[in-house]
Amino acid sequence: MKNYSDYSPNPLIVLPLLAGSYGGFLIIKKAFRLAKQFENVE
Repeated sequence: MKNYSDYSPNPLIVLPLLAGSYGGFLIIKKAFRLAKQFENVE
């Protein structure tokens, strides 16, 4: 990519994407933790 400086992404678009992906990661971790608890109960 020679014209990478021209392609510099908009921070207003990148930051929400990063926050959303991080939030989804936390939700998935919490879901796995709940699933383990349900398996241990039975």
